[in-house]
Order: sequence, then structure tokens, then C-alpha cells
Amino acid sequence: VNTTSTTDFITFEPTVDDSKVTVEVFDGVCNTTGTAANNAYSVSVYQPFILDIASSSYEICLGDSVTLGVGVIQGKYNKLDWYSGRLGDVLSVNKQEPIYSVAYPQAPGDVYFSAVASNGVCEDDTVIVGPIDVHEPISVQLSANVENVTIGAQVVFTANVLSGNPLSFEWMDNDVSIGTSLINTHPYEPKSSSEYKVYAGDGVCPVAFSTIELGVVLPTAFTPHFKDGLNDVYMEGYYVIIFDRYGQKVFEGGNGWDGTHRGVLADPGVYYSKVKLNNGKVVSGTIEIVKYD
Repeated sequence: VNTTSTTDFITFEPTVDDSKVTVEVFDGVCNTTGTAANNAYSVSVYQPFILDIASSSYEICLGDSVTLGVGVIQGKYNKLDWYSGRLGDVLSVNKQEPIYSVAYPQAPGDVYFSAVASNGVCEDDTVIVGPIDVHEPISVQLSANVENVTIGAQVVFTANVLSGNPLSFEWMDNDVSIGTSLINTHPYEPKSSSEYKVYAGDGVCPVAFSTIELGVVLPTAFTPHFKDGLNDVYMEGYYVIIFDRYGQKVFEGGNGWDGTHRGVLADPGVYYSKVKLNNGKVVSGTIEIVKYD
């Protein structure tokens, strides 16, 4: 700073590159070259803050945590305060490190976090990160529209959503997948008594599941005499043994019974059956051949 001021003070604007002040005194007679005063000093110059803030994730499950980080583009702070929300509850005061790991509050929805940097000289700078979408954990309960279903008939499974917002469902029969869907219902034709399960997920929270036991019963009647393609075969695809009411074996085979005995259609009436299900269990029942006039 060069000046011809005769006062004992001066106002100037130091910069980051030029912050040293030296005073030289002249009297114009005895001292024409100037004498450096002993009170020369340097002024600390801080640049205004330019900060950035980011989160390690912008979608998490309720109860999980994220890591928040402040990046310094310009300036230098010596105090960093963290807040939940937009300058809401204080999370941490006078934290020097630019990284902060924080657990979420116990409520789903959009969440914000903020940080305030200061150095006692420049104007404080506030940066806000969000929204961070906090998902509610998923809970489902599997149910069926019937307690027992006739083999060959259809049951409708429903994944009743108790909490969360699942986006996809996978349906299982004894841990074998029988389909996936974007809706919470699934039609199915059970082949045997089994344990059924549904998995529900949203891509963020842990996958939830629920199970249900469902029994099956054998059909009690069929109409082989009509040959109309409807209910013409008893237990098609299953190994069956058929007896008449006297206990005489009428039929035995691995693809159901078409209602014939010795090459001709059996008489209408009630017969006894043994059927081997897909799970290996053999069940007994009665089957009636129905013929309408």
C-alpha cells in the first residue's frame, strides 16, 4: 500500500495474495528515504465460502443411516454445525471434519439435513441436502380365498400389505417360484397340499415374506360320457387307481382316468380312488361318473 497520508491510520482492502502491511515514516528533512516502523504486520484474509453438500444415498429404509459430506469449493472454515431438516434440531456443534454419519429419525418420508460453516470472519454459509426418501419397512400377510381347494380348481393368493410400499411380489410353492407380479394378487392351480410363500420388496428395504398352508381335496364328480372337453378326465396328469363299489379294481394308470373300463365307458355311479399327488402323498376319495339324460 503506497500513500502520502500524514494521519496515523489508513483504510485499505487486503487480498489473499497481498495481506502484509508495513509502515514507513518520513519527515521530509532528516529522513528522506523512510524508516520502517517496528509495528509491521500481516492481515489474515479469508475468501467467502462456497460449499457443497451430498449424501451417500437418497433412498434408505427407516432405521438405516447415511453419510453426509461437505465439500469446500472456496474458503476455509474452522467450525461446522450439522442440523436435521432445514436448520432444525442440532445434530452436532463445532465439528471439524467434513464427513458426518447420521441415523434417520423414526418416521418415513422426505428428510433434509443442513450444515453451517463459519470461521468468525466471513459470513456463515448454509448448505442443505435432500430430499432423502426414507422408506417404511415392508410387512405383508399372505392369505387365500379358500382354505382347501379342489385339485384342478383355481385359488387366488393375496399379499395383504401391512406396512411399506412394495413394488414387486414373488410367489412360491414349496420354495419353487410360481410367478412374479407387480400387484399383490396371484391366481394359481395347486397340485397338492403345500406351503405357499410370497416375497415383497421395494428395492430399498429388506424383502419381507409371509407363508400359508393350503390343503387340496380331490374332485368328487366328472362327466366322461359327454366328451365335450369339459371335465372329461378324472385327475389328468396323476397316477390313479380306481375301484368299483365291490372293491374290484377298474383302472390303474399314470395320466388320470378317462372313465373307461375294458375299453368302454363305465356305468354312472360312485367309484373309489387312490391318487398319488405331486408331493408323493397318496390320498383316497370317491369319484362319481355323472351322465345326464
